[in-house]
Amino acid sequence: MPTDTSERGLERRICAILTGSPCDPAGGAGEAPAAGGVGWLCGDPKDYDRGHCLDLAQLAAFLRATQPDEAEAFALDADCPTRRKFLLRLQREIDRRGTVDVLRKGVKHGPRGIELFYGAPSPGNERARERCEANRFSVTRQLRYSAAETGLALDLALFVNGLPIATCELKNNLTKQTAADAVEQYRRDRSPQEKLFRLGRCAAHFAVDEHEARFCTHLKGKESWFLPFNRGWNDGAGNPPNADGLKTDYLWRRTLTRESLTDVVENYAQFFDEKDERSGRKTRKQIWPRYHQLDVVRKLLADVREHGAGKRYLIQHSAGSASPTPSPGWRIRRSAWPGAAGRFSIRLSSSPTGASSTGRFAIRSSGSSRSRRWSATPSARATCAASSKAARRSSFPPCRSSPSFSKRSAAGSAAGSSR
Repeated sequence: MPTDTSERGLERRICAILTGSPCDPAGGAGEAPAAGGVGWLCGDPKDYDRGHCLDLAQLAAFLRATQPDEAEAFALDADCPTRRKFLLRLQREIDRRGTVDVLRKGVKHGPRGIELFYGAPSPGNERARERCEANRFSVTRQLRYSAAETGLALDLALFVNGLPIATCELKNNLTKQTAADAVEQYRRDRSPQEKLFRLGRCAAHFAVDEHEARFCTHLKGKESWFLPFNRGWNDGAGNPPNADGLKTDYLWRRTLTRESLTDVVENYAQFFDEKDERSGRKTRKQIWPRYHQLDVVRKLLADVREHGAGKRYLIQHSAGSASPTPSPGWRIRRSAWPGAAGRFSIRLSSSPTGASSTGRFAIRSSGSSRSRRWSATPSARATCAASSKAARRSSFPPCRSSPSFSKRSAAGSAAGSSR
């Protein structure tokens, strides 16, 4: 059987890894994850409500499984005024607060409060585990998103419980197109006036080929700003060779697994108003972590879980990454992991030094005297070293990517913030 080297072939490959099925548009929605996937469901383009930017079938299925009384009260299976009022309320809350915040905090409609997402459970909490497993992560191919121009379609759209969380445009070098062409497609052909592409509706928009991945949090036509979502290779940009598949396999095999995306929605993605200190004007911004930020915070947390608090960490980054705010902030927020005991404090400092800068912070608790150091070269390949002879002899998790930080006011040169 010949290999499909088209964009369609890449779509099918990604869907097969996520869901265990190629998710052909004519195949309909999946009721349960197929064997061989990572827990995702196939969405049906026919279930997409363009007016409210929702996958109604997935939303209704989630509410019926987790909150049957609310699902019945809102008449989600019938096109009636009751359902339309609920969907209008949900749409207004997303416009006001963003999809990420609505997923985290739910919405209130009349006297009823609705949960739209269940986060990762703490160890031993069986009820929370069951609720988290009830989340419906779905991917839809060739999504016709526009009510005005019905011929326009996205290669992939990703949903969490029926709410859109990300979109993807795919390209294939064998057809002489790359991720750069996908970026231009977003800039030229994906109007920010469309509801699905308005700020806060989707957390990220990905431009992907077999070698590289880029993303944008705020589509603004020709001014749309895309950042790399690559792992880095040979002290530089790009991705390392992958003997088991495509160079960008990590995107759907690691970043977009149910567990990983749940973590990102809970702890990393942000939608907020930033106030200019001089003018007092507020600007809405959205942040999605870059790959190396997500990677380093998770490695730091893994080290703290293994060795406990009381360690020191150093993160060095390029001067263009500005000062280290988001990644330590994400780390601080995540430091109170389930089962941790004691009180923790954080000390931060930043000092530009020529072509690179460093961000230092310590995780402290009582009774700890050992310290460790995490260092990363400006060239984007990290190395780890212990701060004492005893610590040097002990094992330390390998570092493969350089953590970059940025202040929100620095327009997110390191984090995936909107500009």
